[in-house]
Amino acid sequence: MACADAPQLSAYFDAELPAREAATVAAHLEECASCRAHLSSLSAQRARLRGVSESLSASRALATRVRSALGAEEAARAARRGRRREFWLGSLGGALLGACAAALVFVATPLLRTDVLGELATAHLTALSRGALIEMPSSDHHTLKPWFAGRSDVAPVVADFAADGFGLVGGRVQRVGGARVAVLVYRHGAHLLEVFSWPAAGPVPPARTVRGYHLLSWQVGDVRSCLVGDAEWPELQRLAQLLEQRANLEAAPR
Repeated sequence: MACADAPQLSAYFDAELPAREAATVAAHLEECASCRAHLSSLSAQRARLRGVSESLSASRALATRVRSALGAEEAARAARRGRRREFWLGSLGGALLGACAAALVFVATPLLRTDVLGELATAHLTALSRGALIEMPSSDHHTLKPWFAGRSDVAPVVADFAADGFGLVGGRVQRVGGARVAVLVYRHGAHLLEVFSWPAAGPVPPARTVRGYHLLSWQVGDVRSCLVGDAEWPELQRLAQLLEQRANLEAAPR
């Protein structure tokens, strides 16, 4: 990418670039102060525009009509939910009701109420587009591991696998679905890969591709991890295997 290629940087900022091009721009941003300054300028302009739009207000009559319409819609939804609840409570036996209650507890767990993989793909793409992948740049276990303490909901496995082609470049904490998710960032050739870790229970979701990014999940103890990136599947599987092996070693009794 050339520094003079402003249209490509603007497309990167608006998350309009294909995954591979976005990764190339992200790598360039780490080395180019001029492009980072331009990206910051774009962010400032967007913030100012949002401030202007938020300062606009509707007329009192329009606001009243909108609130009335929303109130009527919410009342209709509540009535429909009530009818459905009465139907199922009348139809289900005690054993099935117990199973439903357990399922509700499971669904209430952070990051299980929505499409987990979809949210992680969005978080990865947003961080790429904003050039905000890393809060703490480091490949050192003794620097990065303590940094997560108190910031994220889990203590992630922190390991550099540069000898295997996966160099650890840093980490950040990302709010996803109400959870403070620990994120490790790896560089593999031209690819930037992210490993999200958070507390979870239940079945591990199958591997998927969302918006051009592959997502591969695994579980060790009560910590769920998901690798997100646009590298080929065998490369992602190799990094996931290295991380899972390290997690099992750390979780083993001493």
